[in-house]
Amino acid sequence: MIGQRKIFNAHKTLHALDNSIRLRIIKVLKDKPRNRSELAAFFCVPALSSHLDHLIDVGLITSERTHDNTNYYLNVERLKQINIAI
Repeated sequence: MIGQRKIFNAHKTLHALDNSIRLRIIKVLKDKPRNRSELAAFFCVPALSSHLDHLIDVGLITSERTHDNTNYYLNVERLKQINIAI
């Protein structure tokens, strides 16, 4: 039997993927890591930070803060786990 926590995590992850902007962010990061300014150039949406936070929360992307910017990376291993689970 699947635990409640696993079901909740799966629901959050699938919800994150059920958004065209977040899917586009994943596609852009698939090519290479990007900093916040680069991502802002791809997406003219006021809630970009919210979308990035949502993807970070479910582990689909990671971020690394530098002295003057934040870099975002696709978490390929997490995507593989989702692919296997589906």
